[in-house]
Amino acid sequence: MENENKSNLTKKYGLLTATCMIVGTVIGSGIFFKSEEMARAIGGRIELGILAWVIGGLIMLGLVYTFSVLATRHEKCNGLVDYADAVVGKKYGYMLGWFLAVIFWPSITGILAFVSARFSLILVGFAPATAGFQPETFMLAGLYIVAVHAMNYISPKIGGKFQISATVIKIIPLILMAIAGLIVGLVNGTTVSNVEIGLLPSAVDSPPFYLALVATAFAFAGWDAPFTMNSEIKNSKRNLPIAMVGGGIIIVIIYLAYYIGMFGAAPAGVMAGGGTRIGFENVFGNAMGTILYVFVIISCLGTLNGCTMGAQRGLYSLAIRKKGPAPEIMSQVDSKTNVPGNSATIGLMLSVAWLFAFGGHQAGWWTLPLSNLVVILHSAMLIPVLIGMMIKQKDLKWWNRYLAPAVTVIGVSFMVYALADILKMTLVWFMVVVAIIMVVGVLFYIPAQCYKAALAKMGIKCKT
Repeated sequence: MENENKSNLTKKYGLLTATCMIVGTVIGSGIFFKSEEMARAIGGRIELGILAWVIGGLIMLGLVYTFSVLATRHEKCNGLVDYADAVVGKKYGYMLGWFLAVIFWPSITGILAFVSARFSLILVGFAPATAGFQPETFMLAGLYIVAVHAMNYISPKIGGKFQISATVIKIIPLILMAIAGLIVGLVNGTTVSNVEIGLLPSAVDSPPFYLALVATAFAFAGWDAPFTMNSEIKNSKRNLPIAMVGGGIIIVIIYLAYYIGMFGAAPAGVMAGGGTRIGFENVFGNAMGTILYVFVIISCLGTLNGCTMGAQRGLYSLAIRKKGPAPEIMSQVDSKTNVPGNSATIGLMLSVAWLFAFGGHQAGWWTLPLSNLVVILHSAMLIPVLIGMMIKQKDLKWWNRYLAPAVTVIGVSFMVYALADILKMTLVWFMVVVAIIMVVGVLFYIPAQCYKAALAKMGIKCKT
């Protein structure tokens, strides 16, 4: 029943916006601060870094391609949930939607706000390059979240135009560093010096390649943002796959080029300490380096904007299916802005909560490497959908039905294994927290299904 639970949101975004959405949502803070994390993991082993970016990129492209195939067949609202409904079942679709609405998009939004705030404070000399506790970072991050949510609520068209503008701006420093960093590094010997220093000391007893691969996961996060808005993209069954696959290829190429260029911009030890700005200043000089660093901050804010769009529509995508908390309230769409205002408000509150969870880790209050955890868990939750695709989509060509999903499952499983090897018990405790949140989601699912017998025993009448 393709018309069941159709979205009330209008189709207002074209192919260019959809392409900019995936490029603009994925490319952002991740490539910058995860390059620093990778430097801490592998030091001067540039071949390990390149291998990690290639494998991480192929896993992302596998997910993009397989879900783009599903995008040509199913369109309601919040694509990943649509696809889970179709190939696994509505119960799993709901649980995936709950995870996206309550954990994934709000947490990514909070993380990006924190990173954007830290980079902003570094720019004005108000914070050290290395991460740590800064009350000002929390306050500025909260301001960024509220401002971006407000912009997308008051005028989603402005949000869409900002996404396009930020995408163009954020690519500029990446491409310039890719070209100039490589040339400068080879001329002054920084590239060769980095290769010769070998591995920097690691605080984690795991293979350096695992650390590097896991670091790429967050840098590639956000590839599914356009799927959350598939009902708002014009001719989405045609435009969405083109935007997703084309944008994904662009991302992988830019990441590889930037990483190699940055490798010649600063010593590995400087990069490991949070030296993104230093790298730009080394290559382009203080003035131009500062201007490009401002572009980096705009890049982070563009990514924050794309993830905010997903966070605002999380509970709405459940509500139009008559599920989740207060579906009659969460499904309401503002008649003037065509934005689900109540869902957006809850998304804002959840984003702020996850901001403090991530910031607490940065401040050393607790151990919760949220940026890697939520992204890899998100990919792991898509494995049942990929398996369901192989079982149920019988009319697909064999490479779409079997080959692409199977290779993607293997890639995601390896990423999960690498994360488990690194985090060990930390991963177990995080999964306990996730399980509690998911159980809460189940409690909101049962009344929506209206199990008459169970409710009758408790003396509760249920309307059908």
